[in-house]
Amino acid sequence: MFFSACNMLEVEPYDAIPAEQVLTNKKGLDGSLNGAYDVLQSASLAADAIVFPDLAADNFIAIGSKIEYDEVSNNMILASNAYVESIWNNSYTGINLVNYIIEGIDGVSGISPEQKNSYLAQCYFLRAFHNFNLVRFFGDIPLRKIPVKSASSESLNIPLSSKSDVFAFIIDDLKLSEQLFGGTGKGNSAFANEGAAKALLSKVYLYTNNWALAAAKADEVLGLGYTLENNGYAKIFDETVSNNEIIFQIDFYNDQEASNLLSDWLSSQGRTMVAVWKDKNKTQSLINDFEVGDLRKDATVKYLNGLQGQHNYCMKYTQLLTGKDNVIILRLADIYLIKAEALNELGFVADGQAFDAINAIRARAGLSVLNQTTTPNQNAFRLAVEKERQLELAFEGNRLFDLRRTNRIDAVVPDIGTLKEAGWYFPIPQTEMDTNDAIK
Repeated sequence: MFFSACNMLEVEPYDAIPAEQVLTNKKGLDGSLNGAYDVLQSASLAADAIVFPDLAADNFIAIGSKIEYDEVSNNMILASNAYVESIWNNSYTGINLVNYIIEGIDGVSGISPEQKNSYLAQCYFLRAFHNFNLVRFFGDIPLRKIPVKSASSESLNIPLSSKSDVFAFIIDDLKLSEQLFGGTGKGNSAFANEGAAKALLSKVYLYTNNWALAAAKADEVLGLGYTLENNGYAKIFDETVSNNEIIFQIDFYNDQEASNLLSDWLSSQGRTMVAVWKDKNKTQSLINDFEVGDLRKDATVKYLNGLQGQHNYCMKYTQLLTGKDNVIILRLADIYLIKAEALNELGFVADGQAFDAINAIRARAGLSVLNQTTTPNQNAFRLAVEKERQLELAFEGNRLFDLRRTNRIDAVVPDIGTLKEAGWYFPIPQTEMDTNDAIK
Protein backbone atom coordinates (compact mmCIF):
# COMPACT_ATOMS: atom_id res chain seq x y z
CA MET A 1 0.00 0.00 0.00
CA PHE A 2 1.40 3.36 -0.99
CA PHE A 3 0.61 6.94 -0.03
CA SER A 4 0.51 10.15 -2.03
CA ALA A 5 2.38 13.14 -0.67
CA CYS A 6 3.38 16.63 -1.69
CA ASN A 7 6.73 17.38 -3.21
CA MET A 8 8.38 17.86 0.18
CA LEU A 9 8.05 14.18 1.04
CA GLU A 10 9.58 11.01 -0.30
CA VAL A 11 7.11 8.46 -1.58
CA GLU A 12 7.75 5.28 0.41
CA PRO A 13 5.87 2.03 0.91
CA TYR A 14 3.15 2.32 3.54
CA ASP A 15 4.35 -0.92 5.15
CA ALA A 16 8.02 0.07 5.53
CA ILE A 17 9.92 2.41 7.80
CA PRO A 18 13.00 4.25 6.42
CA ALA A 19 16.29 3.11 7.90
CA GLU A 20 17.07 6.60 9.21
CA GLN A 21 13.92 6.46 11.32
CA VAL A 22 14.96 3.38 13.30
CA LEU A 23 14.28 4.23 16.91
CA THR A 24 17.50 3.81 18.85
CA ASN A 25 18.36 7.36 19.95
CA LYS A 26 16.92 10.85 20.26
CA LYS A 27 18.05 11.84 16.76
CA GLY A 28 16.15 8.95 15.21
CA LEU A 29 13.15 9.69 17.41
CA ASP A 30 13.12 13.34 16.36
CA GLY A 31 13.38 12.32 12.72
CA SER A 32 10.47 9.94 13.09
CA LEU A 33 8.28 12.53 14.78
CA ASN A 34 9.20 15.15 12.16
CA GLY A 35 8.12 12.66 9.52
CA ALA A 36 4.77 12.29 11.28
CA TYR A 37 4.26 16.05 11.11
CA ASP A 38 5.43 16.16 7.47
CA VAL A 39 2.55 13.88 6.49
CA LEU A 40 0.16 16.65 7.56
CA GLN A 41 1.67 18.84 4.82
CA SER A 42 0.61 16.48 2.05
CA ALA A 43 -1.79 17.93 -0.50
CA SER A 44 -4.49 15.53 0.59
CA LEU A 45 -4.45 16.54 4.27
CA ALA A 46 -3.49 20.21 4.01
CA ALA A 47 -5.82 21.03 1.12
CA ASP A 48 -8.29 18.35 -0.02
CA ALA A 49 -9.34 17.35 3.50
CA ILE A 50 -10.00 21.03 4.23
CA VAL A 51 -11.86 21.85 1.01
CA PHE A 52 -13.89 18.66 0.46
CA PRO A 53 -16.27 19.09 3.44
CA ASP A 54 -17.34 22.46 2.00
CA LEU A 55 -17.26 21.24 -1.60
CA ALA A 56 -19.55 18.28 -0.88
CA ALA A 57 -21.94 20.56 1.01
CA ASP A 58 -23.14 24.03 0.08
CA ASN A 59 -20.17 26.39 0.47
CA PHE A 60 -18.08 25.51 -2.60
CA ILE A 61 -18.66 24.37 -6.16
CA ALA A 62 -16.00 23.01 -8.52
CA ILE A 63 -15.58 25.05 -11.70
CA GLY A 64 -12.40 23.52 -13.12
CA SER A 65 -11.73 20.54 -15.35
CA LYS A 66 -10.81 17.97 -12.70
CA ILE A 67 -13.34 15.15 -12.85
CA GLU A 68 -12.46 13.98 -9.35
CA TYR A 69 -13.33 17.40 -7.89
CA ASP A 70 -16.58 17.48 -9.86
CA GLU A 71 -17.48 14.14 -8.29
CA VAL A 72 -17.15 15.65 -4.81
CA SER A 73 -18.97 18.83 -5.83
CA ASN A 74 -21.85 16.81 -7.31
CA ASN A 75 -21.97 14.24 -4.45
CA MET A 76 -21.32 11.43 -6.95
CA ILE A 77 -17.99 10.11 -5.67
CA LEU A 78 -16.57 6.90 -7.11
CA ALA A 79 -14.43 4.53 -5.04
CA SER A 80 -11.69 5.11 -7.63
CA ASN A 81 -11.43 8.86 -6.89
CA ALA A 82 -7.69 9.41 -6.54
CA TYR A 83 -7.95 12.48 -4.32
CA VAL A 84 -10.27 10.79 -1.85
CA GLU A 85 -7.92 7.80 -1.90
CA SER A 86 -5.02 10.09 -0.98
CA ILE A 87 -6.86 11.35 2.10
CA TRP A 88 -7.30 7.74 3.18
CA ASN A 89 -3.71 6.68 2.40
CA ASN A 90 -1.97 9.67 3.94
CA SER A 91 -4.10 9.44 7.07
CA TYR A 92 -3.04 5.83 7.55
CA THR A 93 0.55 6.72 6.74
CA GLY A 94 0.45 9.24 9.58
CA ILE A 95 -1.09 6.64 11.88
CA ASN A 96 1.56 4.11 10.93
CA LEU A 97 4.41 6.52 11.67
CA VAL A 98 3.18 7.35 15.16
CA ASN A 99 2.41 3.70 15.85
CA TYR A 100 6.10 2.97 15.19
CA ILE A 101 7.07 5.60 17.75
CA ILE A 102 4.54 4.44 20.35
CA GLU A 103 5.74 0.85 19.99
CA GLY A 104 9.46 1.57 19.86
CA ILE A 105 10.04 4.50 22.20
CA ASP A 106 10.98 2.27 25.14
CA GLY A 107 14.09 1.29 23.18
CA VAL A 108 15.25 4.87 22.67
CA SER A 109 18.23 5.97 24.74
CA GLY A 110 19.14 9.47 25.85
CA ILE A 111 15.69 10.88 26.66
CA SER A 112 14.26 11.80 30.05
CA PRO A 113 10.90 10.57 31.33
CA GLU A 114 9.49 14.06 30.71
CA GLN A 115 10.71 14.02 27.11
CA LYS A 116 9.29 10.55 26.58
CA ASN A 117 5.89 11.76 27.82
CA SER A 118 6.01 14.71 25.43
CA TYR A 119 6.81 12.49 22.44
CA LEU A 120 4.03 10.07 23.32
CA ALA A 121 1.54 12.85 24.00
CA GLN A 122 2.14 14.25 20.53
CA CYS A 123 1.83 10.81 18.95
CA TYR A 124 -1.46 10.01 20.66
CA PHE A 125 -2.83 13.39 19.56
CA LEU A 126 -1.74 12.87 15.96
CA ARG A 127 -3.22 9.37 15.86
CA ALA A 128 -6.49 10.72 17.25
CA PHE A 129 -6.48 13.54 14.69
CA HIS A 130 -6.01 11.15 11.77
CA ASN A 131 -8.70 8.78 13.01
CA PHE A 132 -11.04 11.74 13.55
CA ASN A 133 -10.53 12.76 9.93
CA LEU A 134 -11.07 9.20 8.74
CA VAL A 135 -14.23 8.51 10.73
CA ARG A 136 -15.76 11.84 9.66
CA PHE A 137 -15.06 11.20 5.99
CA PHE A 138 -15.61 7.44 5.76
CA GLY A 139 -17.63 6.28 8.79
CA ASP A 140 -16.68 2.72 9.76
CA ILE A 141 -12.93 2.26 9.23
CA PRO A 142 -10.13 -0.18 10.11
CA LEU A 143 -8.53 0.74 13.44
CA ARG A 144 -4.79 0.25 13.10
CA LYS A 145 -3.37 0.15 16.62
CA ILE A 146 0.09 -1.24 15.84
CA PRO A 147 2.52 -0.45 13.03
CA VAL A 148 2.32 -2.27 9.71
CA LYS A 149 5.75 -3.89 9.29
CA SER A 150 5.09 -6.22 6.39
CA ALA A 151 2.68 -6.92 3.58
CA SER A 152 1.39 -10.04 5.30
CA SER A 153 -2.31 -10.75 5.40
CA GLU A 154 -2.26 -10.40 9.18
CA SER A 155 -0.92 -6.86 8.87
CA LEU A 156 -3.07 -5.65 6.02
CA ASN A 157 -6.38 -7.42 6.58
CA ILE A 158 -7.97 -5.40 9.38
CA PRO A 159 -11.79 -5.41 9.57
CA LEU A 160 -13.90 -2.30 9.85
CA SER A 161 -14.62 -0.94 13.30
CA SER A 162 -17.91 0.79 13.96
CA LYS A 163 -18.03 4.56 14.20
CA SER A 164 -18.81 4.31 17.91
CA ASP A 165 -15.74 2.12 18.50
CA VAL A 166 -13.55 4.50 16.50
CA PHE A 167 -14.76 7.49 18.49
CA ALA A 168 -14.14 5.60 21.73
CA PHE A 169 -10.57 4.87 20.59
CA ILE A 170 -10.06 8.54 19.66
CA ILE A 171 -11.31 9.65 23.06
CA ASP A 172 -8.95 7.24 24.82
CA ASP A 173 -6.01 8.54 22.78
CA LEU A 174 -6.85 12.17 23.53
CA LYS A 175 -7.31 11.52 27.24
CA LEU A 176 -3.91 9.83 27.30
CA SER A 177 -2.37 12.68 25.31
CA GLU A 178 -3.83 15.23 27.69
CA GLN A 179 -2.53 13.29 30.70
CA LEU A 180 0.98 12.92 29.25
CA PHE A 181 1.23 16.63 28.45
CA GLY A 182 0.83 17.04 32.20
CA GLY A 183 -0.39 20.62 32.51
CA THR A 184 2.10 22.15 30.07
CA GLY A 185 -0.57 24.48 28.66
CA LYS A 186 -1.29 25.78 25.21
CA GLY A 187 2.18 25.54 23.65
CA ASN A 188 3.30 26.16 20.08
CA SER A 189 0.34 25.88 17.68
CA ALA A 190 2.53 24.25 15.03
CA PHE A 191 2.86 21.16 17.23
CA ALA A 192 0.49 19.05 19.25
CA ASN A 193 0.07 20.51 22.74
CA GLU A 194 -2.19 20.22 25.76
CA GLY A 195 -4.55 22.89 24.45
CA ALA A 196 -4.89 21.05 21.15
CA ALA A 197 -5.64 17.76 22.94
CA LYS A 198 -8.34 19.41 25.06
CA ALA A 199 -9.80 21.26 22.06
CA LEU A 200 -10.00 18.19 19.86
CA LEU A 201 -11.46 16.19 22.75
CA SER A 202 -14.16 18.83 23.20
CA LYS A 203 -14.96 18.57 19.50
CA VAL A 204 -15.08 14.77 19.59
CA TYR A 205 -17.45 14.91 22.55
CA LEU A 206 -19.67 17.22 20.50
CA TYR A 207 -19.70 14.73 17.62
CA THR A 208 -20.71 11.94 20.00
CA ASN A 209 -23.46 14.01 21.69
CA ASN A 210 -21.63 14.04 25.02
CA TRP A 211 -22.88 17.57 25.66
CA ALA A 212 -21.77 17.98 29.28
CA LEU A 213 -18.26 16.71 28.55
CA ALA A 214 -18.00 18.87 25.41
CA ALA A 215 -18.92 21.98 27.38
CA ALA A 216 -16.65 21.12 30.29
CA LYS A 217 -13.65 20.46 28.05
CA ALA A 218 -14.37 23.67 26.12
CA ASP A 219 -14.21 25.56 29.42
CA GLU A 220 -10.83 23.98 30.13
CA VAL A 221 -9.54 25.24 26.77
CA LEU A 222 -10.96 28.71 27.46
CA GLY A 223 -9.05 28.71 30.74
CA LEU A 224 -5.65 28.13 29.14
CA GLY A 225 -5.10 31.73 28.06
CA TYR A 226 -6.17 31.72 24.42
CA THR A 227 -7.94 34.89 23.26
CA LEU A 228 -10.02 35.81 20.24
CA GLU A 229 -8.19 37.94 17.67
CA ASN A 230 -9.86 41.35 17.98
CA ASN A 231 -7.66 43.38 15.63
CA GLY A 232 -9.57 42.28 12.55
CA TYR A 233 -10.92 38.91 11.50
CA ALA A 234 -8.49 38.74 8.57
CA LYS A 235 -5.56 38.86 11.00
CA ILE A 236 -6.34 35.28 12.04
CA PHE A 237 -5.23 34.13 8.58
CA ASP A 238 -2.39 36.63 8.07
CA GLU A 239 0.95 34.79 8.05
CA THR A 240 2.84 37.96 8.97
CA VAL A 241 0.96 38.48 12.24
CA SER A 242 0.92 36.16 15.23
CA ASN A 243 -2.28 35.78 17.22
CA ASN A 244 -3.40 34.00 20.32
CA GLU A 245 -6.50 32.36 18.82
CA ILE A 246 -4.94 29.49 16.89
CA ILE A 247 -4.72 26.27 18.90
CA PHE A 248 -3.30 23.88 16.29
CA GLN A 249 -2.29 24.43 12.67
CA ILE A 250 -0.35 22.80 9.86
CA ASP A 251 2.61 25.11 9.56
CA PHE A 252 4.34 25.87 6.27
CA TYR A 253 7.52 27.79 7.00
CA ASN A 254 8.66 30.60 4.74
CA ASP A 255 11.92 28.89 3.88
CA GLN A 256 10.16 25.82 2.52
CA GLU A 257 9.57 25.24 -1.15
CA ALA A 258 6.16 26.59 -2.15
CA SER A 259 3.61 23.84 -1.73
CA ASN A 260 0.92 25.33 -4.00
CA LEU A 261 -1.72 23.32 -2.18
CA LEU A 262 -4.59 25.64 -1.43
CA SER A 263 -3.67 27.94 -4.32
CA ASP A 264 -4.72 25.25 -6.81
CA TRP A 265 -8.11 25.28 -5.16
CA LEU A 266 -8.89 28.81 -4.17
CA SER A 267 -6.88 31.48 -5.95
CA SER A 268 -8.61 33.80 -8.42
CA GLN A 269 -5.52 33.53 -10.60
CA GLY A 270 -4.05 30.52 -12.31
CA ARG A 271 -5.65 27.07 -12.25
CA THR A 272 -8.73 27.92 -10.22
CA MET A 273 -10.73 24.91 -9.12
CA VAL A 274 -13.38 26.19 -6.71
CA ALA A 275 -15.69 29.17 -6.48
CA VAL A 276 -17.89 30.02 -3.52
CA TRP A 277 -21.57 29.23 -3.97
CA LYS A 278 -24.08 27.99 -1.44
CA ASP A 279 -26.01 25.84 -3.91
CA LYS A 280 -25.11 23.60 -6.79
CA ASN A 281 -26.92 25.70 -9.41
CA LYS A 282 -24.93 28.84 -8.53
CA THR A 283 -28.10 30.84 -7.96
CA GLN A 284 -27.15 31.93 -4.46
CA SER A 285 -23.75 32.66 -2.96
CA LEU A 286 -22.55 32.36 0.60
CA ILE A 287 -21.67 36.03 0.30
CA ASN A 288 -25.38 36.85 0.63
CA ASP A 289 -25.70 35.06 3.97
CA PHE A 290 -23.65 37.59 5.93
CA GLU A 291 -25.61 40.15 7.89
CA VAL A 292 -25.10 43.82 7.11
CA GLY A 293 -22.00 45.01 8.91
CA ASP A 294 -20.49 41.55 9.42
CA LEU A 295 -16.75 42.19 9.60
CA ARG A 296 -16.04 38.61 8.49
CA LYS A 297 -17.53 39.07 5.04
CA ASP A 298 -14.70 40.76 3.14
CA ALA A 299 -12.14 38.57 4.85
CA THR A 300 -14.02 35.42 3.86
CA VAL A 301 -15.31 35.87 0.29
CA LYS A 302 -15.18 38.49 -2.44
CA TYR A 303 -16.47 38.88 -5.97
CA LEU A 304 -13.48 38.78 -8.31
CA ASN A 305 -12.79 38.55 -12.01
CA GLY A 306 -10.26 35.76 -12.50
CA LEU A 307 -9.05 33.71 -15.42
CA GLN A 308 -12.02 31.38 -15.01
CA GLY A 309 -14.46 34.31 -15.25
CA GLN A 310 -16.37 36.24 -12.64
CA HIS A 311 -16.96 34.31 -9.44
CA ASN A 312 -16.93 34.63 -5.70
CA TYR A 313 -13.65 33.44 -4.21
CA CYS A 314 -12.42 32.45 -0.79
CA MET A 315 -10.33 35.26 0.70
CA LYS A 316 -9.14 33.62 3.93
CA TYR A 317 -5.72 32.66 2.67
CA THR A 318 -3.27 35.50 2.11
CA GLN A 319 -0.29 33.79 0.42
CA LEU A 320 -1.99 31.49 -2.06
CA LEU A 321 0.40 32.19 -4.89
CA THR A 322 3.40 31.14 -2.79
CA GLY A 323 1.58 28.20 -1.22
CA LYS A 324 2.89 29.04 2.26
CA ASP A 325 -0.37 29.65 4.06
CA ASN A 326 -0.65 27.80 7.33
CA VAL A 327 -3.73 25.60 7.51
CA ILE A 328 -5.69 26.18 10.71
CA ILE A 329 -7.11 23.00 12.24
CA LEU A 330 -8.33 24.22 15.64
CA ARG A 331 -8.95 27.76 16.86
CA LEU A 332 -10.69 29.38 19.77
CA ALA A 333 -13.82 30.52 17.90
CA ASP A 334 -14.66 26.86 17.26
CA ILE A 335 -14.42 26.19 21.00
CA TYR A 336 -16.81 29.04 21.84
CA LEU A 337 -19.33 27.65 19.36
CA ILE A 338 -18.88 24.11 20.68
CA LYS A 339 -19.65 25.40 24.17
CA ALA A 340 -22.70 27.31 22.94
CA GLU A 341 -24.11 24.29 21.10
CA ALA A 342 -23.43 21.83 23.91
CA LEU A 343 -25.01 24.01 26.59
CA ASN A 344 -28.08 24.59 24.45
CA GLU A 345 -28.48 20.83 23.97
CA LEU A 346 -28.28 20.39 27.73
CA GLY A 347 -31.21 22.77 28.09
CA PHE A 348 -32.11 26.12 26.57
CA VAL A 349 -31.61 29.00 29.01
CA ALA A 350 -32.58 32.44 27.72
CA ASP A 351 -29.92 34.33 29.65
CA GLY A 352 -27.34 31.59 30.11
CA GLN A 353 -23.75 30.88 29.17
CA ALA A 354 -24.71 29.50 25.75
CA PHE A 355 -25.75 33.01 24.72
CA ASP A 356 -22.54 34.43 26.19
CA ALA A 357 -20.48 32.01 24.10
CA ILE A 358 -22.19 32.63 20.77
CA ASN A 359 -22.34 36.37 21.39
CA ALA A 360 -18.57 36.47 21.94
CA ILE A 361 -18.22 35.37 18.30
CA ARG A 362 -20.90 37.75 17.03
CA ALA A 363 -19.42 40.69 18.93
CA ARG A 364 -16.03 40.08 17.35
CA ALA A 365 -17.80 40.10 13.96
CA GLY A 366 -19.36 43.50 14.75
CA LEU A 367 -22.88 42.11 15.05
CA SER A 368 -25.65 42.67 17.57
CA VAL A 369 -26.03 40.12 20.32
CA LEU A 370 -28.64 37.37 20.30
CA ASN A 371 -31.22 37.29 23.08
CA GLN A 372 -34.54 35.73 24.01
CA THR A 373 -36.34 37.97 21.52
CA THR A 374 -34.16 37.08 18.52
CA THR A 375 -33.66 33.46 19.59
CA PRO A 376 -36.63 32.40 21.71
CA ASN A 377 -36.18 28.63 22.02
CA GLN A 378 -33.80 25.70 21.76
CA ASN A 379 -34.40 25.00 18.07
CA ALA A 380 -33.93 28.67 17.15
CA PHE A 381 -30.63 28.59 19.03
CA ARG A 382 -29.59 25.44 17.15
CA LEU A 383 -30.13 27.22 13.84
CA ALA A 384 -28.25 30.27 15.11
CA VAL A 385 -25.24 28.10 15.99
CA GLU A 386 -25.46 26.41 12.60
CA LYS A 387 -25.32 29.77 10.85
CA GLU A 388 -22.46 31.07 12.97
CA ARG A 389 -20.46 27.89 12.37
CA GLN A 390 -21.01 28.20 8.62
CA LEU A 391 -19.91 31.83 8.46
CA GLU A 392 -17.22 31.87 11.14
CA LEU A 393 -15.58 28.58 10.09
CA ALA A 394 -16.26 28.70 6.35
CA PHE A 395 -13.63 26.89 4.24
CA GLU A 396 -11.96 25.38 7.32
CA GLY A 397 -13.14 21.80 6.82
CA ASN A 398 -16.34 21.55 8.88
CA ARG A 399 -19.51 22.20 6.86
CA LEU A 400 -20.47 18.71 5.62
CA PHE A 401 -19.67 17.15 8.98
CA ASP A 402 -21.61 19.79 10.92
CA LEU A 403 -24.73 19.31 8.81
CA ARG A 404 -24.52 15.53 8.97
CA ARG A 405 -24.03 15.27 12.74
CA THR A 406 -27.00 17.62 13.38
CA ASN A 407 -29.24 15.74 10.91
CA ARG A 408 -29.65 18.89 8.86
CA ILE A 409 -27.87 17.87 5.68
CA ASP A 410 -30.87 16.53 3.78
CA ALA A 411 -32.69 19.80 4.39
CA VAL A 412 -29.73 21.97 3.35
CA VAL A 413 -28.14 19.81 0.61
CA PRO A 414 -31.01 17.81 -0.92
CA ASP A 415 -29.05 16.53 -3.93
CA ILE A 416 -29.47 12.84 -4.67
CA GLY A 417 -26.16 11.09 -5.19
CA THR A 418 -23.77 8.48 -3.88
CA LEU A 419 -23.05 10.51 -0.75
CA LYS A 420 -26.71 10.79 0.16
CA GLU A 421 -27.23 7.09 -0.50
CA ALA A 422 -24.26 6.28 1.78
CA GLY A 423 -25.48 8.45 4.63
CA TRP A 424 -23.23 11.32 3.46
CA TYR A 425 -20.03 9.35 3.97
CA PHE A 426 -17.31 9.10 1.34
CA PRO A 427 -16.66 5.67 -0.22
CA ILE A 428 -13.77 3.58 1.06
CA PRO A 429 -11.19 3.67 -1.76
CA GLN A 430 -11.23 0.79 -4.21
CA THR A 431 -7.54 0.14 -3.61
CA GLU A 432 -8.28 -0.57 0.07
CA MET A 433 -11.16 -2.85 -0.91
CA ASP A 434 -8.86 -4.71 -3.26
CA THR A 435 -6.06 -5.03 -0.70
CA ASN A 436 -7.87 -5.60 2.58
CA ASP A 437 -9.69 -8.93 2.42
CA ALA A 438 -11.26 -8.31 5.85
CA ILE A 439 -13.61 -5.61 4.57
CA LYS A 440 -14.85 -7.19 1.34
